[in-house]
Order: sequence, then structure tokens, then C-alpha cells
Amino acid sequence: MSPKIQRQIMSDFFSDKGIELSMARTTIAGSDFSTRQYTYDDHDWDWDLKQWSLVEEDTKYRIPQMKIASEVAKHKPIKYFGSPWSGPAWLKTNHKITGKGQLLEKAGSKPWETYANYIVKWLSAYKEHGVEFWGMTVQNEPMTGMQENFPWNTMGFTAEMERDFLKTDLGPALERAGWGPDKFNVMILDHNRDLLPQWADVVLGDSGAAKYAKGVAVHWYGNGAAGPERYDQVHNNHPNHFILATEACNGWQDADWSISLGRWDFGESYAHDIIRDLTHWVSGWNDWNAVLDMTGGPIWVGKGHYESAPIIVDPAKGEYFKNPMFFGNRVKRFKEGGPSFA
Repeated sequence: MSPKIQRQIMSDFFSDKGIELSMARTTIAGSDFSTRQYTYDDHDWDWDLKQWSLVEEDTKYRIPQMKIASEVAKHKPIKYFGSPWSGPAWLKTNHKITGKGQLLEKAGSKPWETYANYIVKWLSAYKEHGVEFWGMTVQNEPMTGMQENFPWNTMGFTAEMERDFLKTDLGPALERAGWGPDKFNVMILDHNRDLLPQWADVVLGDSGAAKYAKGVAVHWYGNGAAGPERYDQVHNNHPNHFILATEACNGWQDADWSISLGRWDFGESYAHDIIRDLTHWVSGWNDWNAVLDMTGGPIWVGKGHYESAPIIVDPAKGEYFKNPMFFGNRVKRFKEGGPSFA
């Protein structure tokens, strides 16, 4: 999209002329919605991370767009948080970014310590580029990395593994580097609420891990299998830790998927979930992809995993659409010369 349209979209999301979002998530290295598989150190057995570096996705796209968002938000700081999909393949049991794979060995070992340092280098690199993070989740959807042949970026953790990684490796590494729990928000789980309250009890029930965790992150997938009373249980068991909804999207549920411009049921499902979450101790609510193109991408995984988003862009025509997921209004087509209605 043109620089003008890029800035207008960021304004729609983050400025006082838009919906004034106060929080945004980004990925730590690649995800299923990247155009390729990558991490920040794809050089086997680089234990000292000498080959670690940001990539074009960060320096050309992600960081500049985050800076624009912060500019249009003016004096209202955006709480940026990151989520990793997979560590480097050479640190994993299956030596792949996808599929069933966990960190090699166990907490306190060289692979686990190296991965903790990998995360710290990401925070440091973004800080050097002028972007500060409010927090991070330990791992996006950790149980997908326990599944055979899982098709996109993932790394498996059980609750016990996440507890030990946070207590022994990640938490201390973050604290040594200046991102201790007094100023940085680490969230556990970052997966579906049917894993609650057990996951939170395992991790936050350990004082060594709990001191580094500030909150519990949840996704909305499979909510039909578990009601919002799971949040009540987490709050009752761990009242000093917040709950944050960190991912939701529409489109993946439909066998005959399309970007579904103007679907009110998509907007209504968001509204219903937000209201229900906020009345059960959830502190905030985040979408997955803020913006996608006319094919529901870009994405490297392949057809069948595409989704819709609050804003859909058409780079070929230099225009974009606001879906009902964005706000309760008609779908509008925005062009360089101003809005026209669709």
C-alpha cells in the first residue's frame, strides 16, 4: 500500500480519529502468516548466537509500521507485546520449525538457556531500533507443538515445561537484561481456555515461576468446549495475575471460506466474545491479524488456512475495506481521493 494509505490504516486503528486501540501484538520471528519460514538464527549449532539478526520483515515492515502506529497515537503509549511461534529448528527435537517438536533436553540445559538468550536479543534489537515492548507471551499455542505433523510454525510446551522454562531460564535471563517482572509483563499459556484453570495452576502454583509471570494469555478458539467460568476459576485461584485475550479471528471456521466482506455475524461474534470476556475478569481483548489482503494473506502455509480481518486491503487498487469486525458501521471502500461506499 502507498505510504499515505499505510498511515491512514494505522490512524484508523490507533489515533483519536479511529478506534484508539491501546495494545498490539506482533510475532517474534515468523508465523503461519509470514511469507516464508524463518527465525532470527537459522545457522545450526550457533550456541553463542553470533549469527542472530533481525530480518527484512522487521526492519522494512514491522518496526516502521509500529513507529507509525505510535506516532498517530500521539501521547497515548501503545502496549506492544510479542509472541514466538517457533525457536530455531536446531534447538528443537524434530529439527523443524513446524510439526511436533520441543526444545532439546530440559530446563537449565544449554538449548533452553540459548533460547532464553535468543528472546532477550530480540527485545534488545527492537529497543536499539526505538521500539519498546510492554510484554510477551512465553509461546504461542504451546500445545500445537505436541501434535504430529502440525502444518505451521510451532514449538511444544506442556504446562510443566513452561513452568520450568520460565523459572529456570527465561525469567532470570529477562531480569538480568533489564526486563524483570517489575517493568515487563510475561504471560503464560497463550492458548485456548479449555486448558484453564489447570495450566495456570501448574505454572502459577510454583512460586519460582509465578514471580516472573504477570498474566495469563488466552485465545478464543474452541470456546464452545469451555465456558467463561474458567476465567473466574483462574481469577479466584490467582487473583494477583491478570487475564488477557490475545488472539481471535474469523473465517477459519467456514468450509467455504472467503474474506467475507461485510459479514455482520463476524462482527457480532467479536462483540459477544469481548463482552463475555470482560465480565469474567479478562482485562483486555486482542485480534489476530489486523489487516489482510484480498486473498486472506499473505501466508506461506497454503490455501485452506486463510482468514478474514477487520481491515482487508487491495494493493492493486490502492484501497481498503473496513469489515464489521472493525466497528459497527457499513463496509466502506477507502480510496486516495476519499471514501466511497460499497
